[in-house]
Amino acid sequence: MMEGDLREAWEKVIQEVENSRTSFAFPSQPPLLEIKPQNRAGMAAFDYTLSNKNNERKVIVLAYVRDSQTRELIAAGSMDDLWEYDGKGILRLSFGPECRSVTAYALYQDEVDRENNDILYRYETNISGS
Repeated sequence: MMEGDLREAWEKVIQEVENSRTSFAFPSQPPLLEIKPQNRAGMAAFDYTLSNKNNERKVIVLAYVRDSQTRELIAAGSMDDLWEYDGKGILRLSFGPECRSVTAYALYQDEVDRENNDILYRYETNISGS
């Protein structure tokens, strides 16, 4: 769970992203979500780049995870904030006992046309053992 000023700042950025874009299901592999319900923690691993069938690449700009029911922001980070491991960007998660499912989002931007060609993807999963 995020705290205070950082949460508020991310909420403003994410609200603007969500208000100006429709989110779509991830086109291929969704982010890997490793959740440990017993200690209310986990991680989300996002691909740094995605390619479409025309071989056009999109790079991650930001990633975040929300509680699917309450829409509470659980974690957020820009590309530079993500911990890099095995070609993926990792976000650490910490959530309350009332959380039953999470939705992971990632904003990707065209590698060439960064001004006009971005897309918001989403993936929802239940928390086992909740």
